[in-house]
Amino acid sequence: MIHLEFSPETIEQLQYLKRHHPHPHVRKKMEALFLKSQGMPHSQICRIVGIGGRATLIRYFRDYEEGGLDQVQKLNFRKPESELELHRSTIEAMIADRPPATIKEMRHRIEEATGLKRSTTAVYRFLKKKRRIEAL
Repeated sequence: MIHLEFSPETIEQLQYLKRHHPHPHVRKKMEALFLKSQGMPHSQICRIVGIGGRATLIRYFRDYEEGGLDQVQKLNFRKPESELELHRSTIEAMIADRPPATIKEMRHRIEEATGLKRSTTAVYRFLKKKRRIEAL
């Protein structure tokens, strides 16, 4: 069992943050830490808070040990980015020089210029997301 120290001020902050933090994921972490501060066993904390595995709970506790409440409040969601983004300037220059008539044509031109073979849907989403096309 992990032993964590909680000051009365920290417990007050946990009580507030578990209900008022703007992000639901952080509220869940604060609830878990609050229950830990009350001496509740890990298995019960997981059940009450709705955490699937004890490894997740331990990660919350380790974050608290390393950096306190500030560390626990950080959100580190993975945000994958298209490899096409690495060639953004090249693609934009190709569009500026000679706008494509179709997505299929643009897909072919991107493959020739960058070596990246992508589906027409992937190319469309990339171009649409970055507002590089008006109507193709």
